[in-house]
Amino acid sequence: MDELEGVFKNNKASFDRLTPSENVWESIAKETGGTILINDSKKRKTLFILKIAATIIFIAGLTVFFTSNTKEQSPFDNLSMLSPDGKEVLLDLSLNKYTLVQFWESENVLFEEDNCYCYLPTYEKYKDRGFEIYAISLDKDKKKWVESIEKNKSPWIHVSDLKGLESPICIDCDVKDIPASFLLDQEGNIIAKDLDEEDLDITLGTLLAQN
Repeated sequence: MDELEGVFKNNKASFDRLTPSENVWESIAKETGGTILINDSKKRKTLFILKIAATIIFIAGLTVFFTSNTKEQSPFDNLSMLSPDGKEVLLDLSLNKYTLVQFWESENVLFEEDNCYCYLPTYEKYKDRGFEIYAISLDKDKKKWVESIEKNKSPWIHVSDLKGLESPICIDCDVKDIPASFLLDQEGNIIAKDLDEEDLDITLGTLLAQN
């Protein structure tokens, strides 16, 4: 281990110039060529140490590469919108096992036919088992939005920026029409999209039975 540390210390500037995309072994040979003295009795051991060093650098480079490229930001990360009373409400997925992000509008005919809130029975069934609804209204008229909430007496979270389909969250989620919904787990992974009330009930029943 002392010899390995010595290799790094004596050739630190050379190792710092290496990148994961290069052939690591050839790079080490090129960068440290002429700077490491190897006598015949220690040649095999020193070469082995250099191979270990190359492997460490390669693995470290891969770790950085995959960490930076696999962590994609979700459109739901740090999502915060205003409630009807003007307070910011953060979409905090950690508070529940599963959260349904619902896009709706008070005057949409499909919601009127389903009494606007077809998810109410399912919500009442699972709300105490780790389920929440974060309803994003695409209304542009605050009065109509608030009146619809009061009329239907829905008990879940209501938010909006009153920008309709031009809202940034609609653009980020590629929501071009409603109704639309996304069922998320605590890490923000999308479990299912556009579930009707029956499918939502079945899906939650299956998921929560496993927890």
